[in-house]
Amino acid sequence: MPIISGVFHNRLEIGYLLQADPTVQYALGGRRERLLFSDIESVAEHPYNTYTQPGLPPGPIGAPGEAALDAALDPAEVEFLYFVARPDGSHIFTQSLRQHNQARIDARREWDELERAAREGA
Repeated sequence: MPIISGVFHNRLEIGYLLQADPTVQYALGGRRERLLFSDIESVAEHPYNTYTQPGLPPGPIGAPGEAALDAALDPAEVEFLYFVARPDGSHIFTQSLRQHNQARIDARREWDELERAAREGA
């Protein structure tokens, strides 16, 4: 959590949009297995759409636990600006958009392999 907090602090500090998928899913009214660009666009004016609205959303999207609050108050000092979730719950952290785009491809491949294995095992 402190590393993710560090990423968001870095983005806010330089004026980048947060681009946090969970806030868009909140704006949509529920979780999507895959968040599509059309989903993001469908709630473009929503104040919780951190892909289109600058800064922090107007309030929390859930009840943060103590670890999340600690991470928000004491973020890790990192140089990352991006991260991508992997199927095992870990994240790939990167510094540049080029690295991030490659990480997205790599993570998507992992998700696809996991889905394929689940279908073959069913």
